[in-house]
Amino acid sequence: MKSPLVIALMNYSGNVGKTTIAKNLLRPRLPGAQSIQIESINSGDTHADYEVTGKQFELVAKQLALAVKHTIVDVGSSNIEVVRNYLRQRPQILSYFDLFVLPCTADAKQVRDTIATITELIECGVDPRRVAVIKNKIIDPTIADIEFAALDVYAEKNNVRVLREQIVELDIYQALHNL
Repeated sequence: MKSPLVIALMNYSGNVGKTTIAKNLLRPRLPGAQSIQIESINSGDTHADYEVTGKQFELVAKQLALAVKHTIVDVGSSNIEVVRNYLRQRPQILSYFDLFVLPCTADAKQVRDTIATITELIECGVDPRRVAVIKNKIIDPTIADIEFAALDVYAEKNNVRVLREQIVELDIYQALHNL
């Protein structure tokens, strides 16, 4: 069996689609994956296997150290600072993660928050090649390059991947959210 993947979804901004991507995009593509949600505000809003708060991140870290199956860690924006502080205090935990996925929407605040999240991850010691941004909730794909220009420039300068694939906003996503 391949080594289990550990993927973290995070962003300083809320409502960029972390949980939806974890639940509907990543989990179905990682057979047998477990899902851990680190959240205090939107707790109970997912089908995660485990729900904890950032203050319980030490338990998550111990579980990741012994991970025997793929794991998706969905870090809610209300808990990202606690997790970031924990990673700064114990940088060895960064090695447990294979990839940090940052969903981003075209709103200027979310773009700024995504850039800030990338900066924090790099300052914590994350290799920029293990960071990937996915553009989410695209309303008009013909102007997405303009809306994300600052993010694209920043990512290229810092060797961070911006996925070519974009998630276009469709009515089906609201229907899925309501399930």
